[in-house]
Parts: sequence; C-alpha cells; structure tokens
Amino acid sequence: MNPQLLRVTNRIIERSRETRSAYLARIEQAKNFDRSSFAVGMR
Repeated sequence: MNPQLLRVTNRIIERSRETRSAYLARIEQAKNFDRSSFAVGMR
C-alpha cells in the first residue's frame, strides 16, 4: 500500500477509535432491544 495512504488511514482509525467504539456499543444495544414491549405502548 502507498505509504502516504497508509499513514492517513491509520490516523483516521486512531482519531475515530472512541466514537466508533461508542457507535458499535449503541448498535449492539439496539440489536438486543426488546421491541415487543415497545410496540405494546404503541397500540
């Protein structure tokens, strides 16, 4: 891989590590969310 591209890519990965981790945690929570109990309140 081009050395400049590799440096930029690694810098982006480092800068986004915390926000990506938080995003993935929210995705995991949404995956485990019990939608059936939420839908009961919608009726």
